[in-house]
Amino acid sequence: MNVIDYLIDDENRIERKLQDLVDNYLNWTQDRSFEEIKKIINALGIHVRNKETLLTNNLKSTNGIEPVLEKSVQERKAIDDEIDNLTQLHVDEPGFKAGLDKLLHVVTEHNRFCETEFFPKLGARLSSNDMEHIQQQMDQIVMS
Repeated sequence: MNVIDYLIDDENRIERKLQDLVDNYLNWTQDRSFEEIKKIINALGIHVRNKETLLTNNLKSTNGIEPVLEKSVQERKAIDDEIDNLTQLHVDEPGFKAGLDKLLHVVTEHNRFCETEFFPKLGARLSSNDMEHIQQQMDQIVMS
């Protein structure tokens, strides 16, 4: 599996877990909902670090793709803002479910952006040697 497929699969897995939490929030115990959101927030952080380590940091030049990189930063900030808002609430507060819905929305939007714009533009910038180097880095991350 190449790095872009790996990152897309990872994004989709996180989105599915978040969707599952949103769908089941009212039926699950508070403890289970709390544990699930902790796992999801942790997975989002790891995913972003992996994306930066594997793709963004391996770009030799950002010339011409600055807008897509800036949009990625803005969308990541929106995700971080929703996480910050959510972590200010207790799982039994009325606004927690709305916070989950908002987080799911920004994560879904970011995932679609990555699949349709971010990954294709970055992938087009990376040579086969770059991709081989990135694959080695990915193997180290996955195996650690």
